[in-house]
Amino acid sequence: MTSHVRSRLAGVFLALVVAAAVLTGAVPAHALGTSSVRLELLDETTSSSRLGEMTIDETSHRAYVVNGSARGIDVYDISGDRLVLIATVTTGISQPWRLAIDKAGHRLVVSEAGMPYLAIIDIDPRSPTVNTVVRSLSTGGATTFRLAVDGDVAIVYDMNTGRVVRVPLSGGPTTEAGISTSTGMMVVDPLTHRVYVAQEPLSRIVVIEPDGSTSIKDLDSKPIALALWRGQVLVSTYAGRVERYNPADWSQTGVSAALGSIPVVLHVDESVGVVYGLRTNGSAPPVILNADTLATEGEVGLLPNVRELTLNSPTQRTMVNDGTTIRLYSSTSAVQRISGADRYEVSASISRGQFDPMTPVVYVASGAVFSDSLSASAAAGAHGGGVLLVQKNAIPAAVAAELDRLDPQRIVVLGGFATIDASVESALLAYSRNVTRIKGVDRYEVSAAVSLDAFGPARPVAYVAAGATFTDALSASAAAGKTGGPVLLVRKDSIPGSVEAELRRLAPAKIVVVGGTASISQAVMDSLTALQSNTIRVDGADRFEVSAAVSRPVFPPKTDTVFVASGLVYPDALSGSGAAIAHGSPVLLVRPDSIPGPVATELTRLKPARIVILGGTSTVSPAVEAQLKRYTVG
Repeated sequence: MTSHVRSRLAGVFLALVVAAAVLTGAVPAHALGTSSVRLELLDETTSSSRLGEMTIDETSHRAYVVNGSARGIDVYDISGDRLVLIATVTTGISQPWRLAIDKAGHRLVVSEAGMPYLAIIDIDPRSPTVNTVVRSLSTGGATTFRLAVDGDVAIVYDMNTGRVVRVPLSGGPTTEAGISTSTGMMVVDPLTHRVYVAQEPLSRIVVIEPDGSTSIKDLDSKPIALALWRGQVLVSTYAGRVERYNPADWSQTGVSAALGSIPVVLHVDESVGVVYGLRTNGSAPPVILNADTLATEGEVGLLPNVRELTLNSPTQRTMVNDGTTIRLYSSTSAVQRISGADRYEVSASISRGQFDPMTPVVYVASGAVFSDSLSASAAAGAHGGGVLLVQKNAIPAAVAAELDRLDPQRIVVLGGFATIDASVESALLAYSRNVTRIKGVDRYEVSAAVSLDAFGPARPVAYVAAGATFTDALSASAAAGKTGGPVLLVRKDSIPGSVEAELRRLAPAKIVVVGGTASISQAVMDSLTALQSNTIRVDGADRFEVSAAVSRPVFPPKTDTVFVASGLVYPDALSGSGAAIAHGSPVLLVRPDSIPGPVATELTRLKPARIVILGGTSTVSPAVEAQLKRYTVG
């Protein structure tokens, strides 16, 4: 590297440049942004090397860049906001070209120009062989034009012969499916394991099933680039548009306006819901489309001639290069969604985007039973940690990977052995030497025990919610975290002895009862008032109005970030409360297909710059996501 320039634009989000502004020079090339996505230049480095393809390992947050001059691969640590060069791999490779990450196996798969083999590089930061070539695999004679990884298999496309070859990364025979020559881009769906190949001359897409069988989708125009968005296929065509198809029946579900210069590569940033379309050799600035609507959001001068782009969605990082200069951006959206295949993956995704390695504490709760995790969020947030969900007898893979990344100083297991088995507690010792369990005879005793462990006496406030339902406690968690108090659970008609004892120990200056008399009776309210005369009730007609009412006295207007979750499904919101506390943000509840009136009013009052949706489209619909954008203030 010949120079390293740190270009931190402190606290300033740069706006995306509309096409006319970029092309006429009316706005500087570094100025990026609309209300939908914001890019902040974090760092850049310039090299005398010929830079090529790039990829990012989302687990270790390391970037890999083909260095043509060194005939190797540069390794950058991008876990912070700098490009930190930590290694250049040259031994065992001579002409690296294409790159792909095997996430589960912590391996970088490298193809060499014109060569019928793949080099496998160990990229596990904890491995003694990290950043070395540990294996070479034959591609069965295929030379790689395109490369992808699907589980434990590398997918190689050989343009010269028209073959798509599956290469087991652990060794074994290759299998292949013939297509024809002269095809283009390839993309692999990690859920269905289908391979989609753009066959330009014949204006069609070839679909290769896991068993090797093929089918054809004919198009009206020649396809040049492919990508995936929420299971649907995005296609850039010679008609100068990006089209979207449902592969179940190949019905067209969206089409962009004419884009002028054709995107030859598509990249989807799942964290902000946009599609970057790169033009040939950076002949024009990349175009940015809304992934849901395919509306054009502008063109962006990331560099004068962007040739390569790669994304790290969990940390919202975008990297580009023009052959000599690499730039690292932070990418955020006015409305973001954190989702996953299931509640466990969602909890890991939320944590990954909010908490740094060496976090002080992680609370681990059951993903099957909501009660224990109700009290956890305020405690976790008070100590700078999050909540991860596990199964009774296992740690899901996504959660294990997140624990490995976090390297927490302490892990707190919530609940008894009926909800989280002792075997899971033992397995957690692999991620922290300090693993403790907080349990009780019921959810009420657990809430008191969590408070005792996390909070000292003379608290400014204690929140009290019903233990029979999750919604009121959920709304209370973020407010409790903001104001420095716990969330304690009570029965509708009585205060459990353990909770009363904990309230006496805490001696809070104020008690806030969350929910109406249908969930916590007036008799309980009177008993709490006897403990602390400064006791108030926050309620509403339903859980949605309660969430708004809890937020109103605690969070001021222009609160930077608001978290939004389903009021009907609890796991996503429970996992997200710790992240909301870390941001000093409220959690508001919505219906799957609408924003209740009181919540809309509260969003209008808060005027957030950013809204984070917790959970997938089945819990909070794309329609609600679109509506939420109206409430953000850039």
